[in-house]
Amino acid sequence: MISPNTFGDGEETNVQATVSGDASSNGGTEGATDSEEDGSDPVPSSPSTPEQVRAITHPGAPLTLSDLQTLKVYIDEGRQPWKSAYELLAKDGRAQATYGMAGPFAKVSRAPDENLWPWRVDMMAIWNLSRRWYFTQDDKYAIKAREVLLAWATNHTEFAGRESMLDLGDYAYMFVGGADILRGTWPGWSETDTAVVKKYFKEVLMPASNPYGEIQYGAANKGALYSVKRSTSPGGGYTTIASDIKGSSYTDRSVSNGTTYYYTVTATNSAGMSDSSPEDSATPVRPLAYIATGGAASDSANNPTNALSAFDQNSATQWFYTGVSGWLQYDLGRTEIVRRYTVTNSFDRVPRDPKGWQFQGSSDDVSWTTLDVRSNQMSDERFVLKSYGVASPAAYRYYRLNITANNGEDTFIAPGEFGLFAARP
Repeated sequence: MISPNTFGDGEETNVQATVSGDASSNGGTEGATDSEEDGSDPVPSSPSTPEQVRAITHPGAPLTLSDLQTLKVYIDEGRQPWKSAYELLAKDGRAQATYGMAGPFAKVSRAPDENLWPWRVDMMAIWNLSRRWYFTQDDKYAIKAREVLLAWATNHTEFAGRESMLDLGDYAYMFVGGADILRGTWPGWSETDTAVVKKYFKEVLMPASNPYGEIQYGAANKGALYSVKRSTSPGGGYTTIASDIKGSSYTDRSVSNGTTYYYTVTATNSAGMSDSSPEDSATPVRPLAYIATGGAASDSANNPTNALSAFDQNSATQWFYTGVSGWLQYDLGRTEIVRRYTVTNSFDRVPRDPKGWQFQGSSDDVSWTTLDVRSNQMSDERFVLKSYGVASPAAYRYYRLNITANNGEDTFIAPGEFGLFAARP
């Protein structure tokens, strides 16, 4: 896995890669590998000592019943920060009994992506709804969580792609944790539900968590040494930048901010050298921080309360604006150099999404400089955050998203979030 990291004032920049491969077969830049063995043999049980059977009490992963009980007490008593954290959960669009599923689909894939976001969003909903059931004891949330989980369990038959294991690792606690809460705490859950979900986990999700099998993570990788190759052009022109790597990661420190680098990895052991892994890429940048806090929001309807909904970092709220064009802005109260901004669509209808806009900056709230122009920015998926770089950033106090078109509706615009990001040392 290639991920850009930067330190200090940007003079020292690195790209860290998690490397894996197989000396007898193709490997991949994603994954992890064992490089060492302790050489010890497993210690057999004494014939006279019966094996200890581990019993799992549901719920048990990742939250135990004791965890849930403690959290519920704190929430009911209004203790902070648990109360405010629950209030954020309750506002999330994926924690509502009226939640509309994004799926299910028979096939989901990551790298290449296919139906990936609908699966992710629905897994988040299972987790949010199951917790909301427990904290409120309102059956409607458990019913909706069960509906979403069983819909995927009975329709989803394939999780493909060379990076499937990464998504399953990221979202496992959501679909497993949600199912475990329902199984262990909700009277409406049945043994039939358990059987259906176990079959889904075993036959669809677990195989995708290790799509390369033994050749990716097993004996073939023992003792492997890795070589990392890099290019500034996709598809070729690689130069070896590191060899004889024994661990599972490598940091490339000889990079420049803003340049995209392309990497591939090979593994070597007693069986020989592997083919090159699939190519991966990374573009290092200076660290950026969200800065739209402590200032004042406004919009072209002179409704600052409504405008502030676009700067609360909460996907369950939105700037609901009457009109097919209009502006949304933020007064930082100080000058900042915004190097990147984000626009997140809301839970609302696709035709109400912003489609085209100008990103502008001003020092006096009178004269505006256009820093970026976008058109045809469309997505059928909900809660999608899109990030945009500023080619020629400069210091301004006011920043504005001047929306010139929505995605087809003749009455409203309803973006979820507008984010501003500046570099930090």
